Amino acid sequence: MAEKRTLFRFFVIKSLFLHNILTETIIFAPKMENWKIRIRCLCSRFRRVRHRNGYGVHSPFAYNFIKSVVYERGQYYAYPALAAARRKAAGEERELTPRCLRLLFRVANFVHPASAAVVSPHGALSAAYIQAGSVHAAVTVADAPESLKEGDYQFYYAAPGVNFSAVWERAAASPATQAMVCSGIRSSRGAREAWAAICADERAVVTFDLYELGIVFLDKNLNKQNYIVSF
Repeated sequence: MAEKRTLFRFFVIKSLFLHNILTETIIFAPKMENWKIRIRCLCSRFRRVRHRNGYGVHSPFAYNFIKSVVYERGQYYAYPALAAARRKAAGEERELTPRCLRLLFRVANFVHPASAAVVSPHGALSAAYIQAGSVHAAVTVADAPESLKEGDYQFYYAAPGVNFSAVWERAAASPATQAMVCSGIRSSRGAREAWAAICADERAVVTFDLYELGIVFLDKNLNKQNYIVSF
């Protein structure tokens, strides 16, 4: 009986996971220009089922981050206002899905940087999510890595289509940097190779590959590790 109950729970969880993936694909795929990216994302999430919920993660820092940030399902105070801002935003500014924007908010809330840099041609919305996550942060927006003002930012975000390798070099060169979020890490072969190079970089101490987003922490007190997370 115990084995049957375990098997039943497994199928229920997998069915709910499939439902969530298909729902998101149906809602957002028509709004995206490249269907192939969405199909690859869908297939990848099937392959990543075993990487859900922190299974097999032994690092207390990584486990806590996955459970309390990546998989946090609570309704934060700022979500309604931010969702309203996204609905009013122009199409170009809506570069991330709502769940990715909410995760960006939660990462900023987790890191609590005093300063943040958003590198995006249409960065007002993502900057608003970061600002809401860390209300006292000074958030700077730049169209491209080369146009980013000089400064020791503690948090970096590179939007889809941005050369996140260049942003990473800027971030990794500063001792003030605590974390960086990269978008589009698997959008092309070049992006995948760039993300792999970051993961291999000794300055990238802990990395989380969420397929749509890549998250890097530079805390030298942590053990170097790269994690794949089904998000």
